[in-house]
Amino acid sequence: IFFRILLFSMVIKGLAVSKLLSPADVFWWRVCQPQNPMVINILASSTTGVWTPASVKEAIEPQVKDNIRLKSIPVPTKFGGGRPYLLLGLLLGLLLDLLLRGGLGTLTAWGTGIGALYEFLFCGWKWTWVPVKDFNIEDYIKLHVLDQPTEDCLHDFINKEISAQLPKDRGQFKVIILHNVEGGGSKLLFRFHHIVGDGAGIGMWFHQVCNGDAESSGSPLKPKIAKLNPDDATSKSFLTKVHDLVGFVVVELIIAVAGVLKMLLMTRDSNSPFKGPNLGNKKTVLTASRMELKVDEVKAIGKLEGKSITVNDTVCALLAGTFRRYFKSCRLHPEQMTLRVCLPINMRRSLHGPIVLHNQFSLVFKSLPIHLPTPEERLANFHVRMGLMKLGFEPNLGMLLMRALTWLPDRAVDLVVDHFTVCSSAVMTNVNGTQKPYTLGGHVIDQAGFWVPSSGDLGVGISILTYGPSINIGLVADDNLIADWEPFVACMQEEWADMKQQLMREHAHPPTNVPVHPREMLQPSALHGAPDHSR
Repeated sequence: IFFRILLFSMVIKGLAVSKLLSPADVFWWRVCQPQNPMVINILASSTTGVWTPASVKEAIEPQVKDNIRLKSIPVPTKFGGGRPYLLLGLLLGLLLDLLLRGGLGTLTAWGTGIGALYEFLFCGWKWTWVPVKDFNIEDYIKLHVLDQPTEDCLHDFINKEISAQLPKDRGQFKVIILHNVEGGGSKLLFRFHHIVGDGAGIGMWFHQVCNGDAESSGSPLKPKIAKLNPDDATSKSFLTKVHDLVGFVVVELIIAVAGVLKMLLMTRDSNSPFKGPNLGNKKTVLTASRMELKVDEVKAIGKLEGKSITVNDTVCALLAGTFRRYFKSCRLHPEQMTLRVCLPINMRRSLHGPIVLHNQFSLVFKSLPIHLPTPEERLANFHVRMGLMKLGFEPNLGMLLMRALTWLPDRAVDLVVDHFTVCSSAVMTNVNGTQKPYTLGGHVIDQAGFWVPSSGDLGVGISILTYGPSINIGLVADDNLIADWEPFVACMQEEWADMKQQLMREHAHPPTNVPVHPREMLQPSALHGAPDHSR
């Protein structure tokens, strides 16, 4: 698949658009449901300029006209493509025939073969992009004037818009220009179906729209290159190298087995206000309009606990404390609860060269440390467990599972999605934006945020975006679960104030011994906030 992507991709400056539909792409098309559309929704704001359909068209048209993923619809190939059900069914029947000496084995072969043939002809396997007839980019750019210049009116419109699916017979994107917004200026609501690409690909597409050259300054995707010491390769003896290699292989096998067992034996998540059936009406909020989270401040707070603490660790510890505080306000007991979230993990080997616009990420499940009482413990716990996850097999296993589900019938896919929905409460993603604000259509984007989609009855989405000097957290949930986000945002404001106060006060004492090296990570203790049970 890797070499096919290289051979059959068309490069648009620094962005490569994959012409192929991989199993990871098709997965998001198949799990899209009316009550939970698999659509990524992005809101960009400008307080100084007013976008028009003409200016937006001029800005995005160069990155749309040659983009097959935005001008086409995914269609399964009815005949051909090699769906393996018929072959596997016949092989299974022959095997049973040999074991049972006829009778049941022959019946199994015919029954499985007929069922597999029906499945093969019904939904196929090989999907392709079919261009939309008479495609006109103006049909995908709409102008809407809000009835009132208030935030409530804005979110009422957004809630109604993102609750609806994109038409499946049209290109899988949409741009809505919003006028008469609070504070003046205008806003842009971009909608992309997840089959178009993941966060890294769509982020690079935006960078191309705004800057033109992916290698210019301000690119959100700047990989860090580790500096290697040439003396390290020759300083160790041969036996030492063999010993290290054997130890590495043993540890990797242990972690791989543990990751597989963990995913297969994952238990049901605790009942909470965030679990329940989805009815399809969404409620959204962006925290930037209610609280200020500066990147430098968040980074400084995290560094108080250790040099290896990242901004993502600090924000996720903040969210864990917010959930804990919110559950207490609902008269629940977070010490006895688990809150597992689904985390997308970028699986691109390198960000050098063209970034391919497709889906190349995995999903892992992690429980937020809501059971721990102090911000210091929650921060250390999340940092250690994310470090263990990066060492483990879970991201590869999650990506393998996503690809494997593409080969299964719809009913089997629904059962697997329902299982993971029961075992988790929310999907949470983090996107590193640009430090330098973008300019689109001649106007500077002052603020940006987005809302991540969720599948099944997983009705809560948490989206963390670093844009410019600030961090904006987008929250979306089905209104059957959360009818009003205000109490949750209030808990977040209180938690951030207490978190800063406690960590700054405790900084006068020796900080928590947050492990940095892999060997230390593999030996967690109560000091690091690692629980001694399934949480």
